[in-house]
Amino acid sequence: MNQFNLSFSPLLPSSILIGFGVLALIVVARSHAPRRRGAWLRALGLGLLLLALADPSLVREDRAGLKDVVAVVVDQSGSQTIGERQAQTEKPEL
Repeated sequence: MNQFNLSFSPLLPSSILIGFGVLALIVVARSHAPRRRGAWLRALGLGLLLLALADPSLVREDRAGLKDVVAVVVDQSGSQTIGERQAQTEKPEL
C-alpha cells in the first residue's frame, strides 16, 4: 500500500522559525495598513521563504503486510542446569 506524507525537517530551530514568522506578520501588517503597492506580493514572498526554511518534503512509504509467523527458540544449553532454569523453560506461558 502506497502512502504519502508531508514531512518537515526545519533547517533552523522552531523557536527561530516562529520568531521569523512573527516578524514577517509584523512586516506584512505594516505594509497593508497604508495600502502600499505590492503588499500581497511581499506577504507571499515572506510566506514562501518561511516554508522553504521549514524544509518540507513529500515522503512515499511502501508498506506491505507481514506474515503472522513467530519463531520460538528454546534454550537447551548447559546453563539450563543452574538453579530452577530448566523448570522455568519447560513451564508453558500463555
